[in-house]
Amino acid sequence: MNYRTHEIVALRDVWFSRLRKDGGSPDYDLRRIFREYSKLFHTPLHVVHELPVDFVVRAWLEEIYEKFENEDLRAEALDLLRTEEDLIAAKLREDEDDAYAFNALREESKVEVAIKKLEDAMKAVRKIPLFGSKSGEPELTNVKGPKIQEGITMRFEPGGALDEEDDSFGILEKPKK
Repeated sequence: MNYRTHEIVALRDVWFSRLRKDGGSPDYDLRRIFREYSKLFHTPLHVVHELPVDFVVRAWLEEIYEKFENEDLRAEALDLLRTEEDLIAAKLREDEDDAYAFNALREESKVEVAIKKLEDAMKAVRKIPLFGSKSGEPELTNVKGPKIQEGITMRFEPGGALDEEDDSFGILEKPKK
């Protein structure tokens, strides 16, 4: 293989290892462990490839676990002791939690859109002038219907008496006994 082919294969392996949740391919993971062992213990990489794999992996893991606190070591041990069924159940719970969070975010988004629409409607309603006369007299401007004819007035005369025989309140009148 030429240099360009090695470059593409290395790029593919690194990219796939980042895309996959559980890491890259087993070959890539082993090469990565060998590289880290080589850096950590100042051993040439070609020498690390000649060492037994169990020896390299154990030394690499011990170096990682020595940096853990006691609580973290305990959590890691419990995680390693879980069965396949436990892992599947945990994965299902995680998926359910993700689905719940997704649905909650979607509903929250719908609520935010509805609130925004209501706020826009309230702004539009506030802009509608209810009284438009500049003279101070209230004048309805948003009333649909026939225009009020000018010149019609209503007068109330003080001391006017109600003639009960001639005047009537119609259906609002008190029933006679």
